[in-house]
Amino acid sequence: MTSVWELLAGSITFAWLLARIPGLRGRALLACAMGLVLVAGTALADLQPGGIWIATFEPFGVMLPALCASALAAGAGWIAPPAVSRAEKLIWAALMLVVLLGAGGALPLHPYTWFYAGWESVLLVLCVAVWAFWRRQTLVLGAVALGQLMWLADVGSSNLYDHLAHTLLVPALAVSALWPGRTSGT
Repeated sequence: MTSVWELLAGSITFAWLLARIPGLRGRALLACAMGLVLVAGTALADLQPGGIWIATFEPFGVMLPALCASALAAGAGWIAPPAVSRAEKLIWAALMLVVLLGAGGALPLHPYTWFYAGWESVLLVLCVAVWAFWRRQTLVLGAVALGQLMWLADVGSSNLYDHLAHTLLVPALAVSALWPGRTSGT
C-alpha cells in the first residue's frame, strides 16, 4: 500500500498542477480539496487516476511537495513567494540533472548512489542547508530537516537525494528561471 506521505505529497503536487488552470488560479483551497479527492481519494478507493499519478511520480520526497505548497500559498496571496535568482535555479537544475544523467548511465559517474549512506549524504544535507540558511530560505531549510528525519526513520525512499530533489524539479526550475518575468516561486 502506498504510504500516507506519498498520498499527501501526490495530492499537494496535483493540487499545484490544478491551480495552474485559469479557473482555479488564486483558489488554493479548492485546488487542494480537488487534489486530495482526485489523488488520495481515488488511490484509497483502488481507482486508477490517483494510483497512476502516485506510481508515475513517486517518490515525491519532501522538497517537491513543500515547494508546491509554498507556490499554492503564494498564488492565493497568503505568503510572499521566496526570492530565488535565475542563476540559482539554473545551478540547482544543472546539479540535479548531473545526478539524473549519472543514474541513467549517460555519464561515467553515478552520484545517485552516493546518497544511500555515508559522508556524501552528510555533505548533500550540509550544502543545501547552508545555502538555504545563507539565502534565508526557511521553507527549503525546513524541507531539508524533514527530509533528513524521514530518511533516517526509513520513511519513503532509502536514498536521501529522493527526499531533497525530484525529477520534476529539473524542468520546473529551468522553466521558472528562463520564463520572462519569473524570478521567484516555482
